[in-house]
Amino acid sequence: MSAFTKTLRDIFNTRTIVLLAGLSAFAGYEVWENRPPKSDAPVAVQLDWAVHHNNERLAASMLARGAVPTSEELSVAVNNNEQRLGEMLLDGKAQPTSDMLYTLVRNDNLSFAETLMDKGAAPTSDMLFYMVRENNLQFAQALMDKGAKPTTDMLFYMVRENNLQFAEALMARGAAPNPDMLFYMVRENNLQFAEVLMTKGAKPNSDMLYYMVRENNLQFSQALMDHGAVPTSGMLDTAISNGYVDISHALMNKLQSAQPGKSSALTVKRPAAG
Repeated sequence: MSAFTKTLRDIFNTRTIVLLAGLSAFAGYEVWENRPPKSDAPVAVQLDWAVHHNNERLAASMLARGAVPTSEELSVAVNNNEQRLGEMLLDGKAQPTSDMLYTLVRNDNLSFAETLMDKGAAPTSDMLFYMVRENNLQFAQALMDKGAKPTTDMLFYMVRENNLQFAEALMARGAAPNPDMLFYMVRENNLQFAEVLMTKGAKPNSDMLYYMVRENNLQFSQALMDHGAVPTSGMLDTAISNGYVDISHALMNKLQSAQPGKSSALTVKRPAAG
């Protein structure tokens, strides 16, 4: 055998040995990862393994022996939606965070989220808006109970969704309606929703009233005037010219009440039957 051939064989054998040794070590690591540590391993090591493998029995044993859980381990339980394991870690004084709570919000896990909030995780307006968009009133109520503040944008979202129940819940927690929301309901001809918005402080204006005069909607027009919308002579002219008798009288009565010293000689006739 030539010296060159002998050198090639030695190089090949050396690389093969190194490769086999590496594969063996990797296989051993995999075996260790999938089986519990030895019973004499530190309790922290055993707890960490138990958390990553959702072994509640081992986790409970290690906690009873004094293992101190970490926020990272609690995060694992949260990410895996493992509530019972998470509660064990929380009882062991693991500290929850808002990020963990947001994970449970996105996972729609209300029970686990309430546990985290009871242990100090603070909800945010972003979490609340998430549940507004998901139309999840129960979860939203829980977040608001723990301090999440509703905003005008959230309320307008529910106005556009025509969700009166959710809107009332947001307003009860401080979300303020505005004229834009009210005009939206005027255009939608939703008197019930509009009256709730006005009762909660949304102010009607002449544009809204004029819209309903042109629609010949007496009931809606009267509600707007009752909440402060002021009619004009132009509205009255529109109603009279179109033969809107009832709404013309309502407008005249409102105008006369605003100017008690004046009387109107206008006569409104119903249009002839075609």
